[in-house]
Amino acid sequence: MKKLNSVYITILFCLAAMAVSGQQKYALLVGINKYYDKPGVPHGSQLQGCVDDALSMKGVLIHRFGFSKTNINTMLDEQATKANVMVALSAILDKSRAGDAVVFYFSGHGVWMDNGEQGVLDNAVKNGMNQAMVMSDLYADNLGCLFTDANVKRIFNKFIDKKVVAT
Repeated sequence: MKKLNSVYITILFCLAAMAVSGQQKYALLVGINKYYDKPGVPHGSQLQGCVDDALSMKGVLIHRFGFSKTNINTMLDEQATKANVMVALSAILDKSRAGDAVVFYFSGHGVWMDNGEQGVLDNAVKNGMNQAMVMSDLYADNLGCLFTDANVKRIFNKFIDKKVVAT
């Protein structure tokens, strides 16, 4: 009996230690069906299913992978601007620690763009093209609605520098 109690105490101690120093899991989920030509003025063409995709991913993260609802930020339609996404990713970056996990998920329009100014290494991989996710605010100045591959690279490298697992 004493041996069994000792095992239970050891297990409880390990579980308590994991709770104190355990991995946190964070997610930013973006789903955009509605794009806007001006604030509050929808574009003539809209998508279907992207919001549902983001909400489905939320369910998967919670029920299959043990994410806490409070650690999942979901941005849908007009909320999903480049500025808002950058702020949300920065907030996750600020509170994450080495060993934590971060998921960024996007469902919406994407684009390829010519980029003749790429370096030799980028050009070898990307063939003079850049990719971008199109955020809901099409009206943003200077293509400010585009969350480019360079934006993703810059923010994800910061997670990697902190030894955070980023997907």
